[in-house]
Amino acid sequence: MYFLRYEVLPNPNAAKLKDFGNTIALCWIRQAIQAKADLQARISIEQAGWEIRYLEEVYPVKREDYQPDHPAQRSCDIAEQKGEHIVFITVPKKD
Repeated sequence: MYFLRYEVLPNPNAAKLKDFGNTIALCWIRQAIQAKADLQARISIEQAGWEIRYLEEVYPVKREDYQPDHPAQRSCDIAEQKGEHIVFITVPKKD
């Protein structure tokens, strides 16, 4: 499994996201190869209405890497079951 963190912006055509500015996408992707994890994350992020500015970091992870009861453990669990878990940390758009 890989953890990837991207900086993203709302796609101008995604009306539901119009109030958001720079956003961070935190991704847990169940893939054994980094390039495949990156591709899967990019597809899912774009389908959710976001444009990727850049990949900030990527590294392999496992549930045991996190402290007990850390929210990332749940993200790992979801990714193990569903293949991925993506959390968007949004900020309001600046006028």
